[in-house]
Amino acid sequence: MKKWAIYLVALCVSVCLAGTGRAVSPIGPFVGIGVEGQNVDLGTFGCSGSQSLTKTLKVHVVANCPHRVQASFAGFKHEQTGRMMTPEHLSLMINGRGVPVGKDRVEILSSAKPTPVKGVKVPVELRFGMERIELEQAGEYHGTLTLTVTPRL
Repeated sequence: MKKWAIYLVALCVSVCLAGTGRAVSPIGPFVGIGVEGQNVDLGTFGCSGSQSLTKTLKVHVVANCPHRVQASFAGFKHEQTGRMMTPEHLSLMINGRGVPVGKDRVEILSSAKPTPVKGVKVPVELRFGMERIELEQAGEYHGTLTLTVTPRL
């Protein structure tokens, strides 16, 4: 029986500081993001058909200004061969919003207000879908999900 083990190996977070043109605080706009854990084991899949899985991450966001969080996902790469899983066979929803595989960032969270000083913990629900997995090479696949927080302009 063919098996596919899928891992979200590195969960990257990035911060982008940009001037808003408005006086937000004496130190200017500040945003920060963090994620509990760096690796997420998405499980092992069987032989054929469409399959899906859901994982929830705890993301910590701190901002002294209105802000947004965006996500991008390049897809899954086979651990040994480096071959990418066919993007047309994958889907990703984050908090109910579709994130195109291998495309630009998509906004998944937005706030018109600053966070409290200690920040807020935000649950981020990942829902991966895979179709026609039997057409992909069996083995371990790794992928990177990037979350970026920016001030809202």
